[in-house]
Amino acid sequence: MVKIAELDEEKKLVGYKEAETVGEGEVVVESCCDLPADGSFIWDGKKFIHNENLLPKKDKAPCSAETALYKLMKALLKAEVLHEGRNFPVECEEWLGWVDRARNKKGGKT
Repeated sequence: MVKIAELDEEKKLVGYKEAETVGEGEVVVESCCDLPADGSFIWDGKKFIHNENLLPKKDKAPCSAETALYKLMKALLKAEVLHEGRNFPVECEEWLGWVDRARNKKGGKT
């Protein structure tokens, strides 16, 4: 017995079946294949690829992760939300200082 991928007319993976023989155009998969049979994968003739239409659209982030991290650390340090004997990590303070110095050299805001 072999495991065969069931594809719809758009070559989307929609199921699996067991068969004794392989028909023309059928796609044999490993018996351990566990790709979801929900149309989220498409057969490209050689391999299954993720259906790009189901991926979230690439929106531009409102700011970089580095900017968000910088502002979060600045706010935490300023508000002194770390308490009960816990200190703000030295590495974070050093990184903030490094960013501030770099921004001051470029004439940017901190």
